Amino acid sequence: MATDSFQDRINALDALGDAPQPRPVRTEEPVEDWDVKEQTAKQERKKRERKKEEKGAPRRGFAGILNGDVFRSQALIRQVPLIALIIFYFSLFIANRYRVEDLAKEREALTKKIDFLREHQIQMQTQYQKTITISEIAKALDSTGVGIIGGPPYEL
Repeated sequence: MATDSFQDRINALDALGDAPQPRPVRTEEPVEDWDVKEQTAKQERKKRERKKEEKGAPRRGFAGILNGDVFRSQALIRQVPLIALIIFYFSLFIANRYRVEDLAKEREALTKKIDFLREHQIQMQTQYQKTITISEIAKALDSTGVGIIGGPPYEL
């Protein structure tokens, strides 16, 4: 039995009832291709229209800005964190500029005050030096009746 043929094997399987069954022949009529394409195109159009109705088609231009459609677009919504960061940096820049202007005004006022005090100190110093000269002291003492000794000191 070493030389069993293929037909012998099929006959043996038929006897057992495990023989493979032939595939059924397709009896459906083929659908015309242009009809299917037309139906899918209609379905796609309906889907797009529904999406536009859900989103609301954003208007471009000045009318879109006034209506607020520009601010509802997904591209702008994704950029909100970046826009917030830029606004924060601009506010820091403006605040820093005001702070620098205030510091410059304060420095200018302090510089003027220092200049005034230097002038006043010089005037007071010259006036003091003028009053401590011996001739000025002698004039002040003569008006009170006390005189200045004209010679060297001596022992009494």
